[in-house]
Amino acid sequence: MLCVSRILSAFTPIIQGNSRAPSLRKVPLKACRQLNITPVWPIHNALQVRSTHEPGGVIEEANITGNRKILSVKWRNGEFASFHSKWLRFNCLCSKCNDHTSKSWIWPAHQVPLELTLKSMTTTDNGEIHVQWNEEEHEGIITKDHLLQHSYSEENRRRLREETKLQFQTDMTLPEVSWLDVEKCEDALYRWLRNISDKGICLLTDVPAEHHYARKVLSKIGSLTGTLYGDIWDVKLHKNIINAAYGRQALLFHTDLAIYEAQPGIQFLHCLKADPVHMILRKPLIRLNDDNRIISVTWHEHELGPPLVNEKNVDDFYRSYQLFARAINEFPYKRSVRLRKGDMICFNNRRLAHSRNAFVGKGERHLQGCYVNSDDFKSKLMYLSHKLDNGRPVCHIGNTDWT
Repeated sequence: MLCVSRILSAFTPIIQGNSRAPSLRKVPLKACRQLNITPVWPIHNALQVRSTHEPGGVIEEANITGNRKILSVKWRNGEFASFHSKWLRFNCLCSKCNDHTSKSWIWPAHQVPLELTLKSMTTTDNGEIHVQWNEEEHEGIITKDHLLQHSYSEENRRRLREETKLQFQTDMTLPEVSWLDVEKCEDALYRWLRNISDKGICLLTDVPAEHHYARKVLSKIGSLTGTLYGDIWDVKLHKNIINAAYGRQALLFHTDLAIYEAQPGIQFLHCLKADPVHMILRKPLIRLNDDNRIISVTWHEHELGPPLVNEKNVDDFYRSYQLFARAINEFPYKRSVRLRKGDMICFNNRRLAHSRNAFVGKGERHLQGCYVNSDDFKSKLMYLSHKLDNGRPVCHIGNTDWT
């Protein structure tokens, strides 16, 4: 039995289930596990893409200020923004600086003068701003849309934080989508991926319980992420247990492969089959950005080794570790899900911690599972969002993005 529960206002759901969350399984009802879900990483509001077509997206006034190192802009809605001369240079959209096909910056950074001051600035009727610098013979082109979209003013950064922050929710409803729909309908595929993105988890039903069928399912998103265990695993009960996932015992809340530098992203009820391995990685359990916002959480009690910390911090570390463990395990919002033959549970391994109840009974249990890279998942979802949903943004996926 797998479980999911919420623990932090910086997380969405946590899944309490098999440590090697399998995605396909063949089991009689007596042998079924249950998934308990606890929201740990909150769900954010959709980011609204700003445009110069909005009333506030029209430049009312622009001046060179700050010892000719700043372009000051006043928008029609009364807001102000400042753009540094160096920022303007590295955001030039002319064909010499940008490959318009690949949207990649191509001008060598080492050829840009270390000091740049603005010589002149003019605007055009088609929404472009042309900039010249004193130290370089180059005419930069930046669109008003680009300035608006990428403004780093305090007001815009505050707005961005509000629009993208994860909102804590207590709704433990588990979204479901049928594979029969996903296989033939792009709208259903988008709904499936959007649920994983917004809720952190989605149950995919009606998946044929065939060996390695998960490969066909995940091909809808991208390539499978390989690990030292392979890209697809089988897990059954073993007499000679070389991994806790092969036994009957309950497993504590965790995120998979916490010892990996590049921890897997989207997980499809992961299961493992492999020889014993030895891996050591020292990294923070919780990572913050420059605004002290949580951008990544790694949690796996079964894989915590002796911490190599300053001796003055040992007691504080273990106290914090225990309090965090209590927050995860004692949080009231947990979901237990009993999987049926043909179900595939899909969730974000960076946002959900999962555990497993003890396995009881004499029935057969056969699980299969795999991972998809977070970037492949996000890329596919963004493509479908622009195609089917007016470009509705994708929420934080727990991959240390600093936005």
